[in-house]
Amino acid sequence: MEKERQAQVAPLLSLHKELKEELQNLMYYAEEEELYKRENKKGGWSFLEIFLHVNLLNDFYLCQFPASLAKATRPQARGTWVGGQLLKATQKPRGQKSLLPSRAPAAVDPLKKQEKGHALVADVIFRELITDLDSLGQHLAQFPTYAYEELRIQSLAPLVKLNGWDALQLIPYHLQRHLAQARALQQA
Repeated sequence: MEKERQAQVAPLLSLHKELKEELQNLMYYAEEEELYKRENKKGGWSFLEIFLHVNLLNDFYLCQFPASLAKATRPQARGTWVGGQLLKATQKPRGQKSLLPSRAPAAVDPLKKQEKGHALVADVIFRELITDLDSLGQHLAQFPTYAYEELRIQSLAPLVKLNGWDALQLIPYHLQRHLAQARALQQA
């Protein structure tokens, strides 16, 4: 059973490593003026706001794991229909129709956070991203021995809960989507 679970989580571990390296390169080579460059559309985000959004979503999900993990018992990886739909929507190219709303929920919207006084500080945003990725890596490494699918993780939709396995998959694919958004903004 543990080998099956290791095989199941292996692609996510590989993606996690790839995304962390790409994020570090992107941060290292970003010029100061690029950090505040904004998408050329109404309500578009800046380079930093994109990653603030990723931080907010990561924090929302990752902070729920420790308390829930204590209750987990039997490993048996399976996702939910809702989680599967979120993963599909996260992996669609930008602009393609999906189940996800085109606007981020207020809880993870960087523009709303700034209206409430949240400052855009590049070092803090990037440090939190790396910390979140390290935390995700630890959870992915623990996956073979803990029943993450038993965890009930509140989603951003008030009445919808995901299981822990869905949330573990959602985080790197969400980052991958926004890394592509940031690269496109950087090259514009």
